[in-house]
Amino acid sequence: KITLEDIEAMVGRSREDALYELTDAFSKRQLGKSLVLLKRLQEQGVHGLAILSTMRNFIRKLLVYRSLQMAPSPPWQKGMTAKDFQGSYLPALKNNEEWEDLLGGHPYALYKSFTKASEYSCPHLKGWLAMILKAEFNLKGSAVAQEIVLEELFISMLKGSPKLPIQL
Repeated sequence: KITLEDIEAMVGRSREDALYELTDAFSKRQLGKSLVLLKRLQEQGVHGLAILSTMRNFIRKLLVYRSLQMAPSPPWQKGMTAKDFQGSYLPALKNNEEWEDLLGGHPYALYKSFTKASEYSCPHLKGWLAMILKAEFNLKGSAVAQEIVLEELFISMLKGSPKLPIQL
């Protein structure tokens, strides 16, 4: 007899897939979808600190990519095609062994990440990292429910509020 649990075990989303969906919706500034995915993750038992860790890593990568774009060499050009990125820009970046670990993975996925990073300024991304840090402190040391802290964080980040409203 095949049960619903059996089916979910076979075709259910992994936590990694769900976290990827969350960062994807966030990067597209889809607040509603981000909040739905955030709630789903929490219902599946993903701890708020794990969600914050995923977001911190995602924003940190965007910040590194944006910083690389601002370097004089190799020159980043807004609107660069995937072919130009893969043919000249990425190989020039990979010449620097210091960045090799961050530049692994599929070249097209890197291209999309670099393109997304170009939409933000470094101060904007740093502000998001500061907001994530405040949310982490709130999760660890506040009586405010994790759901509220995370929802406030996502709303504040995607609606452009300069600071996280909930304070310790």
